[in-house]
Amino acid sequence: MLVVDWSKETAFLLGRQFAVYELIQVASRGRGFHGAIMTDLYQAAASQPRRIFPLLDKRCEMDLARIGGDRKRLRLLLKTEVLRIKKSIPTGGYHRLPALLSDEQEDLFAAGYCHQRRELFGAADAAVSSTAMERSAPAHRLAEDGRHAPLVSPMA
Repeated sequence: MLVVDWSKETAFLLGRQFAVYELIQVASRGRGFHGAIMTDLYQAAASQPRRIFPLLDKRCEMDLARIGGDRKRLRLLLKTEVLRIKKSIPTGGYHRLPALLSDEQEDLFAAGYCHQRRELFGAADAAVSSTAMERSAPAHRLAEDGRHAPLVSPMA
């Protein structure tokens, strides 16, 4: 059996980076903020990283600047996590990212995204996120009794 270390794959690391960017955006705008980048830019980031990640990086800097006051430690922690993941990306900068990701690489992106969410929020949130990010997934899921139940995120 072949064991592959995903943690060094660019697409996997970009998925992790995207999850941290999402958390930074929500932290900067408060708990009531529902226009997170997940809904707007997930598919574009997962398929065209060279075009999207420089934009996300600029947005991240603006959002980090909004986190202040008694949450300076949170800002430092999030900024450190962003830099740690960025340094792990083997391409040598966003300008060298692949223009397009293959289907397999998009799957690695999704795995990295879920892995980072699980690391940040726990297994329950990662399961919700993986359901929500499916390309054609509706904004709801079936409850155990067959009725539709809304997706709930601990950040909401």
